[in-house]
Amino acid sequence: MSYNPQLAQRQVNKGLWPESTRSYVLDGGTLNNTHYLAIPFNGPNKAGAQVVANFLESPEAQAEKQDPEGWGDLTALSLDRLPEGAREKFAEPEGEASLPTRVLQQNRVPEARTEWLLELEEGWQEEVLED
Repeated sequence: MSYNPQLAQRQVNKGLWPESTRSYVLDGGTLNNTHYLAIPFNGPNKAGAQVVANFLESPEAQAEKQDPEGWGDLTALSLDRLPEGAREKFAEPEGEASLPTRVLQQNRVPEARTEWLLELEEGWQEEVLED
């Protein structure tokens, strides 16, 4: 299981997973992971941090993040809200183990509230990683 929609195809390409590997979405939707940016309240250069945060959320940086040859993670942007020229920069996953970006975006469910995420992580640590 992975939040990264490119993982399955990458593992197939490396010969680590069988060629028959396929990604899928759950009937009720699929989890996604938006990577949050934060500026500490006591950070010494808030203006500089805001410039970096704005760049990381830009269509250019998000397209690079989604590039299957790089990180390969889904963009945090809603592609349908971008101008058509900006949408064209977002690479589609390649390979039979990957799902098209539109399928992943149409089926993703909202992230859980912070307090739920903390409980989920704690349960994961206790019930899965520790066993």
